[in-house]
Amino acid sequence: EELLVDFTGERVAIGRPLAVLYAPELVTAEEELLQAHRTRDAQPALYQAARAKL
Repeated sequence: EELLVDFTGERVAIGRPLAVLYAPELVTAEEELLQAHRTRDAQPALYQAARAKL
């Protein structure tokens, strides 16, 4: 979505983000993992499957 480093050779500090990305599929997978995490004791297979997606 947004490039934070504008040109070749620009100095960057350790830990500085280089870009901001948005992927709807990744957001959905993250939400599924958070939901599965809450029920991981009752449904460990669901939790592992959601974790494997990421």
